[in-house]
Amino acid sequence: MKSSYIVFFRLMNDEQTKDVNNKGWFGSEFGKAYLAAEPHGEEKPVYDGAITFDLFELATSLNAQNKSAVYAALQNHDAPWTDHYPAFTSFPRSMSVGDIIFDRTDGHFYYVDQIGFNKVRDPEMIGYLSLKIILEQGNII
Repeated sequence: MKSSYIVFFRLMNDEQTKDVNNKGWFGSEFGKAYLAAEPHGEEKPVYDGAITFDLFELATSLNAQNKSAVYAALQNHDAPWTDHYPAFTSFPRSMSVGDIIFDRTDGHFYYVDQIGFNKVRDPEMIGYLSLKIILEQGNII
């Protein structure tokens, strides 16, 4: 049985990207926040800066067998994933480490880890993403 998922990508806007290009990843507050929002080895993501700078964007919604199938479906290998699923993001890149999936079946958010997925446990991040779902309700399938 397929479940329904909502996917969020980490993205920076043009101003944030320019700042990172000028100052480097670790010289830019945007760059540091972007990198902190992905897992590194045993370190879990830290979302304070990502929330402050609004670094997560609704990417798509889809039905799939499981989270691994979502990840596989959102890779731009043979063809863009936008050929099969709606793109709500301005930059429909392949899904990667640090991106987040909302599982509508169990009601939990999961980040893409180095291997597999882990539950997002930060209540502020859960609230931030939940608000994005509410605000984008008209777009989500």
